[in-house]
Amino acid sequence: MIDLYFNFYKKSFNKKLHGLLLDIEKIFSINKIEALQAGNKYLDSNYEAHLKSETWEKANDVFATLDSLEEGRYSLLDKFKSKKIEKNNDSALFVDLFAGAGGLSYGLEEAGFQQAFTNELIPEFLETYYLNRNTSLDSLAPGDIKQISNNTIANLKQSNIQLLVGGPPCQGFSNANRQRLIDDPRNHLYKYFVELIKEVQPRVFLMENVRGMLNKSEEIMQDFSTNLINYKTTIFMLNAKEFGVPQHRERVFILGTNDKNLDVNEIRDELLNTKAGDFIPISQALEFLPKLGNKEQKSAYLENDISGYKFTNKLEWSSTGNEYLNKINQNRNITILSNHMNRYNNPRDIEIFTNLPQGEDSTHPSIEEIMPYKSRTGAFKDKYFKLREDHVSKTITAHMDKDCNSYIHPNQPRGLSPREAARIQSFPDDYIFMGPKNKWYTQIGNAVPPLLAKHIGTTIKKYIL
Repeated sequence: MIDLYFNFYKKSFNKKLHGLLLDIEKIFSINKIEALQAGNKYLDSNYEAHLKSETWEKANDVFATLDSLEEGRYSLLDKFKSKKIEKNNDSALFVDLFAGAGGLSYGLEEAGFQQAFTNELIPEFLETYYLNRNTSLDSLAPGDIKQISNNTIANLKQSNIQLLVGGPPCQGFSNANRQRLIDDPRNHLYKYFVELIKEVQPRVFLMENVRGMLNKSEEIMQDFSTNLINYKTTIFMLNAKEFGVPQHRERVFILGTNDKNLDVNEIRDELLNTKAGDFIPISQALEFLPKLGNKEQKSAYLENDISGYKFTNKLEWSSTGNEYLNKINQNRNITILSNHMNRYNNPRDIEIFTNLPQGEDSTHPSIEEIMPYKSRTGAFKDKYFKLREDHVSKTITAHMDKDCNSYIHPNQPRGLSPREAARIQSFPDDYIFMGPKNKWYTQIGNAVPPLLAKHIGTTIKKYIL
């Protein structure tokens, strides 16, 4: 992590490292670990000029302690250790563009793929990506997709990339937009995604996006056929709830291959028809997490029994105990909980949360007298919505960082915490989301659910290996 911070945050390296040290020391404290007095030998000397002397000394002590810990004893702390990357010759290499927190990558890795290259615009999201997987720093490229160097593209072209994936943001999916997607300047990310496929020539590519993509499906498919003349493509929609994710989440996928021996329609049909069985209710996703009270202060990182914690094992909870938790956590007993914090809510909202029955929205009579938009309930019916514990969740979105009122916990008068949203997205409990708290929701909401990604990866791998 320290190498990542030095490379991506040179102007604020001291501040970022200080925050990292506080996180690690918090976990030390939870595990009752005392930092070793190491001297100045664990940190690269190139960093010394960028750090204050006390930060330099503390960092060396902390990283010496990490290095001394028995392998596997403190699994969460292992994430912060120096990474030793070993290439697996049996794995199919993939490239992840617009990677975010890495939900798609995580699922593909679980399916047996190996990451070769990752691009993401927001450095904090790459912090999360890097921390939670075994990947080398030189395989990460922060910044605009347009800034990927020609040398990198040339190297990828020579690397026998089996799968290239990504979900480029695109503002042109509305039917009201009359300009072609590929030519619309607002959609340069979509354009460069297509161009990178053309340059890298992966054996298979997969593009993921919102349901609104179907509004432009004919145009999109024409863009792919015109610009990628040696690829066969198909378009289809998957709903995450049909693949073991406790969430109604419809997303459109475009699958393509330049391998004449592969039938994209056959792969598509298997993806569509291999369902996980019965829907998983959100009660399984939310089970065994600590209860949170009503946060009474707006301080972003206030931590206590009411507001919740960035890291804690103080409250009783469990990462196992039902079929769903056992699956996403792979039957591991994770002892430290991360990103389980409450948002501030004013007294009126708390009263609405309390009175509103499960499965009901702003139009329900129980909140008619206190609903602030009662004269516009038709237009604002989704302003408040309480989830049903016996149903799947509505779609987890990136906008939860601004307003959780439409994601009210079924049994507690508050919105979902980032950890609860992550569980509904099928992230394991030891997947740590970095950056400021408001960015946790964004990373989680933008992600492809790992369980869905694993299903996709497992299916594709059957055909290409």
